[in-house]
Amino acid sequence: MVTVDKAIIANYDKNGKHFEILVDADLALEVRGGKPIEPLLSNLLASEDVYKDSNKGEKASSKDLLDAFETEEILPIAKEIILEGRVELTTEQKRKKIEQLRKEAIVYISKNSINPLTKTPHPPQRIELAMDQARVTLDPTKPMKKQLESIIEKLKPILPMSFDQETMSMKVPISFANKVLGYLNKFEIVEKKWGDGLYIKIKVSSGMKQEVTNGVYGLTSGQVIFE
Repeated sequence: MVTVDKAIIANYDKNGKHFEILVDADLALEVRGGKPIEPLLSNLLASEDVYKDSNKGEKASSKDLLDAFETEEILPIAKEIILEGRVELTTEQKRKKIEQLRKEAIVYISKNSINPLTKTPHPPQRIELAMDQARVTLDPTKPMKKQLESIIEKLKPILPMSFDQETMSMKVPISFANKVLGYLNKFEIVEKKWGDGLYIKIKVSSGMKQEVTNGVYGLTSGQVIFE
């Protein structure tokens, strides 16, 4: 459980009333990013109290909770406040989260897109420079993938990008099949056949094609046939 002195405020206005809970910043952002709240609850909350002003220690009344949330149970109330309300990060927390989101966006674009003119991935440094030029701003309280569309739209005038997918087909010796399957399971498997070896066809983004080729080649000590 996060301590009160290290917790931040998540707040929400509903039915003309103001509600606050004290939460762990990182876990609250994980919930906003789509993680289930139930297994996180014991570490998420500094206390199970719902406040109308946490700084003054003033708790919300039972009537206000029932009117707004139709329950006094902390789980559904905390979930609604975190997902629908505001999470008040400190300046340092915002800086660190924005830096993390920026890195995530750069890695995603580098791995999943190519320059349609050269048919090669954009280097991470080029993407970072383009983000500076486009003055891309990130919301530290939202996961990167929910901001990705707007990031790409801002970058397109500066950085030509294609997110097309390609099909890769390969035949792998039986002795390496389990290793290769474990590696390729994160991609969309279009076809899989067993015979004198494993024949597998996957879909990958154009920017990932060379990485996949190198990965499978390494796992099989070069004993792979790409078709």
